[in-house]
Amino acid sequence: MKNDTAANAKLQRWLYFSVSVALLPIIFNILGWIITQGFTVDFVKILGDGDLFLISTTLCAVALGELLEVAAIPKTIPAATTRALGAAYIIIIAVSSFIYSFVSIGEFFSSGTRIVKHDIVAHISFWVFIVSVITSSIGMYITVESK
Repeated sequence: MKNDTAANAKLQRWLYFSVSVALLPIIFNILGWIITQGFTVDFVKILGDGDLFLISTTLCAVALGELLEVAAIPKTIPAATTRALGAAYIIIIAVSSFIYSFVSIGEFFSSGTRIVKHDIVAHISFWVFIVSVITSSIGMYITVESK
């Protein structure tokens, strides 16, 4: 842990600017619900279109870019760690992209029957987002430590 203060500072900046700013549209949506509907916020309607999948994809793409930058430097991060984190990011990006495209296209090709279950989309997108924040945080911390 040669650069613990710098790693913490970069992780805090990443959380404040990348994660928090990316969540602003959803936060404003929640505020809009509170203003117009009172305090009865329908999280299925807010998260049911899969917007968190887009944020998850972006967070993991940024973390993957940071990881690839550090992985090019010999002996900075063990190869197994790089491969595991890289694989996790690619899986999250692929799953998020696939489900988001299914949700957006599924509404148009449903032939009158609703094939997209927005409550399921809301729950899956929430948990994929949590996993992406955790794995991206780990990656961001490790990449600063190894520079």
